[in-house]
Amino acid sequence: QPLRRCCGEVDFSNNGLGNQSVWMLLETLAQCEVQAASLKLYKNRISEEGVLAMCEFIRANRRAGAVHEMHLSHNDIDDDSALELLRTLMEQRPRYPPRRLQEPQQDGGARQTLAPVPVWVRLNQNRIQDPPGALRAMEAEGITFCAARNAHSCGPGKCSRPECPLVHLYLFADQAQRRQDRDRDRDRDRDRRRERDGDRDRDGGRGAAGERGRPADEEGGE
Repeated sequence: QPLRRCCGEVDFSNNGLGNQSVWMLLETLAQCEVQAASLKLYKNRISEEGVLAMCEFIRANRRAGAVHEMHLSHNDIDDDSALELLRTLMEQRPRYPPRRLQEPQQDGGARQTLAPVPVWVRLNQNRIQDPPGALRAMEAEGITFCAARNAHSCGPGKCSRPECPLVHLYLFADQAQRRQDRDRDRDRDRDRRRERDGDRDRDGGRGAAGERGRPADEEGGE
């Protein structure tokens, strides 16, 4: 009984966990009926099968308290898997969004009360190829969300919207592919600058022993 309402933080972030390890972990937590209020699995190797393990955990662990936060950034989760996870949360209504003690107001007025709060879901830096398309698919299925753009009024324990959405999707549009595109553009711009600098060096009569011949892997930075 105590484990069902323990509001535990389960942190296996940055551990190189694959899908099978996630299955084993979540199956054990469900068997022991542990409330994983904060599930931190970011910076691992989780893909479709790992997300299905989370969906099964949410369905099977109904006697325990709800999940409040799911930190899943920097994995290999794709569009369909992200949608399936959120669809599973929606199927568990009215258990989700969970009822939590609201964070106290800055004016210190009303005392803390239980109220629905969106599940805080971090899915940034994954393999979601079309974030706007995924959001449109969620809306079409009635999955309500808040982008949590205002840090003062939205966070893991609060939301500024009058009607509580199912989830917060913080930084959802910031995906690994977009970062790779930015890195590629940066490298392309750097190569162009080198070419221009090399042309100026040749026009100025400099020899071939200058910086332009240095291999890229000797350069500093990322």
